[in-house]
Amino acid sequence: MKKILLLIALLPFYATADFFNAINDYQNRKYKSAYNQFLEMAKMGETRSQFNLGVMFYNGQYVDKDINQAYAWLKLATENEAATDQEKQTFNQISSQIAQQKLAQKAFSDIENYSNKNLLVSLYPEFLNTQESNPDNATPLKIVQPKYPRNAAIRGLQGWVKYQFDLDIKGHPRNIILIESIPGDTFVKNSLRAISKWRFQPSKDKAGAPIPTKNILYTMEFKLSNTDNIQIKDSALRSAEDGHQQNHPHSTYQLALWSKYGLIKDSSYNSTKLFLQSAVQGHPIAQFETGRSLVLGKGCKQDKSKGLIWLNRAASNGQAEAKEMLANVLMSNKDITSQRQASSYFGSIEKPSPLTKINFAKLLVYSKFTEILDPKRAINIVDDISHKTYRDNITLYEIKAAAYFKIGKIKKAISYQEDALEEAKDIDADTTQAKETLEKYLLIRNSI
Repeated sequence: MKKILLLIALLPFYATADFFNAINDYQNRKYKSAYNQFLEMAKMGETRSQFNLGVMFYNGQYVDKDINQAYAWLKLATENEAATDQEKQTFNQISSQIAQQKLAQKAFSDIENYSNKNLLVSLYPEFLNTQESNPDNATPLKIVQPKYPRNAAIRGLQGWVKYQFDLDIKGHPRNIILIESIPGDTFVKNSLRAISKWRFQPSKDKAGAPIPTKNILYTMEFKLSNTDNIQIKDSALRSAEDGHQQNHPHSTYQLALWSKYGLIKDSSYNSTKLFLQSAVQGHPIAQFETGRSLVLGKGCKQDKSKGLIWLNRAASNGQAEAKEMLANVLMSNKDITSQRQASSYFGSIEKPSPLTKINFAKLLVYSKFTEILDPKRAINIVDDISHKTYRDNITLYEIKAAAYFKIGKIKKAISYQEDALEEAKDIDADTTQAKETLEKYLLIRNSI
């Protein structure tokens, strides 16, 4: 039998690091490792891995040649709507060679539970109680009231702005990122100026000592003093509820979104469960919301593996935020394959968020792998970040300092690190790390 090729050229943009690891092992003839990785992902419904298992059974790579197993895995991979013409053509080629249909069908029946449809139930989050499902998890200690935009007040506009940020040990927000603003960017400028001066309750370790915290969420609501809380029009709510009852995925997603921000009085609505229901029906943004909830443990028990699968599904449907989050998650892995793919993802995102730009710049500066490092590009990325949506000057200065240090411009590195330290002092942020880094740069300069 003529060998068929592994699915490499048709890699999906959203393929995970494990998939690329398996591909690398296969190309290096490490067939046992490749097979085990493909099998693990195939059992989670990853169709490209299912396809490649079929190829390995057909070619007899690590496993004995078995056309029935090849048929079963290729059939499983090509039954989904996203299957390409090349994949279907390969399956038809194998199918025409089957001598005993009963054996082939038996092999398929044995693995049918790994189909996308059957696996959805296994991807369900473990829900937490209503209070814990609140997406905001920040407690302000010091508040600087934002100014209500004059034009918005005249027009009677109300809305909200949602931010994500990290907290240092003093509760000062760092890496402030705009997540969502309604309506448009009406309240972004004033809310960003205000929240950068706020102080929040820092997290504590088991001994009660404050510790840095990542991925804090906070929604700042803007409403006029002579009105009730922001509410959804009754007609819009009824329309969404009717659509939800008829299993329309967008209507269910709309209810989930309103419930997430507390815009529905009915407490029986649970945003995490509604997002899941819409995600199962194929709504890309709901798939992203479900994946993000699982990765971050917001509204459900944290399960990164399940979360990445949902993010992959959302990305395969063209959801841009899912692609960004996959890039950011891959960056946190310490192996060269993950960081190589993270760099590729970062570079291919058309309109990256400020957080994505920051993480890309950090990867280009702080990676331990020479092929990933590109400090000059990192400087250009940082210079391109708008202060309208990113207000953490400390991080910007520190990245530029590290970048100039990497290219041998010690004086500039020291200058930017001094700026970072002064900025931290001005806002009473934790200065420990900034001081240690500056001392390192000064020591190297004095030794030259």
